[in-house]
Parts: sequence; structure tokens; C-alpha cells
Amino acid sequence: MLIGIILGFTLGIILLLIGFIAMITGKKKSISKQWPGWVLLAGIAAILTATFNMIMLY
Repeated sequence: MLIGIILGFTLGIILLLIGFIAMITGKKKSISKQWPGWVLLAGIAAILTATFNMIMLY
């Protein structure tokens, strides 16, 4: 279904934005946290999954 692909891309983009913003603000404050990296990985995984679903469906 097309809605799954749209939601996957949307979720992936949102997670990537959150991860990048958290990494940038963490580096400015010189705080080392691991969760932004995990959020970035989840965003990349969501975009890859949506891409594979789009390829398989069409």
C-alpha cells in the first residue's frame, strides 16, 4: 500500500532531522550522548525499508 511507503519516508526524515539537531546541539554544549546516533540509524532504516517496499510493490 502506498500509505506505508509515505509514512516510512516521513518517519525516516523526521528521525533524521531530530538526530542531526540533537548531535549539533550536543556538540555545541560538548555533551556526549549516544541516543542521537541511534535515532539517526532508525531514520536511515525507516527510509531504506520504505525504499525497498516501493521497489517491491512497483
